[in-house]
Amino acid sequence: MVQDTAVVAATAWVGPDAKVHGNAHVGPEARVYDNAEVYGNAKVYGNAKVWGKARVFGDTELHNLVNVYGWAKVYENARLYSCADVHGNAKVYGDVQVSDNAKVYGYTSVHGNAKVYGNAWVYSKAQVYGNARLCDYVQVCGVAQVYGNAKVWGSVKVYGKAQISGNAKVYDKVEVFGEAQVYGNAEVYGYTMVYGDRVVCDETELYVGRGLKC
Repeated sequence: MVQDTAVVAATAWVGPDAKVHGNAHVGPEARVYDNAEVYGNAKVYGNAKVWGKARVFGDTELHNLVNVYGWAKVYENARLYSCADVHGNAKVYGDVQVSDNAKVYGYTSVHGNAKVYGNAWVYSKAQVYGNARLCDYVQVCGVAQVYGNAKVWGSVKVYGKAQISGNAKVYDKVEVFGEAQVYGNAEVYGYTMVYGDRVVCDETELYVGRGLKC
């Protein structure tokens, strides 16, 4: 169903149970179907698909081969590009960018000015927000949080109740889990594991097999 001043391109497809309304645009080759809804000033372009009971609204833009489905909500000024995948009960909002082959799913939320790209995954009940950056093969799950100006890349895994924040940099094959915290200007890399209630902070540099609690 297309209502209000919504625009649907001739080569786009809107299923009979889907709704596109407000000032929304559905561009060439894009698809909106099942019980999905696209509204507000949202734009869905270039083979992007919105289905299930997903909601895309606000000033959101979906480009290229993006998939949004399940009960996911993408709104405000979020931008999704390339083959980004958002599903489950995930929420993506604010000025977020999710791109490449990144996946956001489960009951997680990505918001603020965060960027998730490459092959990074955010799932379960994790949260990524602020100006955080995740890329490469990073996984953030459990109820872990990455926020502030933190940058995480490589094959890092952050899970449990772990938190990475401030200006921290975590990369290579690090694992941060339990109730561990990495923040300040800390830098953690190599094959390091930070776990339990460990705190890595300030100007600390932690790498390979070296263990440190501050």
